[in-house]
Amino acid sequence: MRLFPFSVAAGLVLAAAACIGTSVDHEVLGDRAYTNRYFAEALAEYRWALRQRANPTLRVKAGAAALRAGNLVAAAEEYRALADEGGVSRATEAADGLERVARAAAENDDRAALSAALLGLREISAGRALGRFAEELARTLGAEARSVEGLNVLPYAAAGAPDARHGDSLMYVYGAGLARLGRCDQAVVVLEGLLRRRREPAVLRVADRDFARCALQMGQRSLDSGLPQGAEEWFRKAATRTEQ
Repeated sequence: MRLFPFSVAAGLVLAAAACIGTSVDHEVLGDRAYTNRYFAEALAEYRWALRQRANPTLRVKAGAAALRAGNLVAAAEEYRALADEGGVSRATEAADGLERVARAAAENDDRAALSAALLGLREISAGRALGRFAEELARTLGAEARSVEGLNVLPYAAAGAPDARHGDSLMYVYGAGLARLGRCDQAVVVLEGLLRRRREPAVLRVADRDFARCALQMGQRSLDSGLPQGAEEWFRKAATRTEQ
């Protein structure tokens, strides 16, 4: 039987011992990196630790590191995993994390992260997506949201609005945003609904204008597609709104 030199055997023992304590070492390394503001490195260390043992506290650390590193999709993944692994006791913490991710995603026009965060919220805390948070996020987006994903939170905010007029104001921002992003086929449905309800005078004035613009675009599209009757109907709608 071949014997290894003592130094080699000792090295193998030390390597085995290091492997046993890998998860603890990675968490400590992650904490150290996070403290020194190396957030991407901290996330990598926490994820190594999570491969060896699922732990809600590690998930929270990984989510925070991902958020601070600007890796918002990864942050959404970590907070959703926290809800799955931590159960009811961690659901509120996971929802708080997803709210932070959604706000950051809206501010940075990160469409994938915003979609992931909103989907996570709907799964674990639907009331937030339909209530206070959606309205706050709508204010963050303002009238200049740069993506359809960002605008899609507005109907949820409108559904949780304290009154119908406030809800219509939010729906106007949604319709106007769709129009600005070239989605007039969707915008006209939203704007026409507002005009039929006639609940908020300030909304009606601007909705009239935006609906007329979109109706003209839809008419031109119909003409370009060889549909003169459809074009005539859209042009008639645009003229009617302009005259009011």
